[in-house]
Amino acid sequence: MQDAIQAKSALVSVFSKEGLTPIVKKMHELSITIYSTGGTAAFIEEQNIPVKQVEDLTSYPSILGGRVKTLHPKVFGGILNRRENENDQQELASYDIPHLDIVLVGCGEQMQFLSQEIRHAFAARGVGIDPMDTGAACRTFNILAIEERRVAAALVAVG
Repeated sequence: MQDAIQAKSALVSVFSKEGLTPIVKKMHELSITIYSTGGTAAFIEEQNIPVKQVEDLTSYPSILGGRVKTLHPKVFGGILNRRENENDQQELASYDIPHLDIVLVGCGEQMQFLSQEIRHAFAARGVGIDPMDTGAACRTFNILAIEERRVAAALVAVG
């Protein structure tokens, strides 16, 4: 297992702001740069905590009624890069992509599931789908990342 990484930046984008204040305050105390979107960024600013807009990072606006804002190479590159891979690090530097060490996201007030038909279509292409609530998804992401397994997640708005 690799040594612990001192987190320097985080992506925070949630529907429910309940319980968010102590988390972002602690991030600020630890000098973690926070990148956020729309209403979450406004909420963080209301707590007098500095925040960087994802739209400023990507140079691309939030689209489709705010449902698409973080699906961009400057965000996913910051999450999925391999710190031990020199080529990855050179690409991050050349495209001015920050490491995103912490990912805290939520996608709505209630969990909804993809239809069986869509899940079977993904499975037929070798893509596993494990629907989880936000807390479980964050815990799973962190465990898999600690185990140095490649981790990717997609938040799919259903309905």
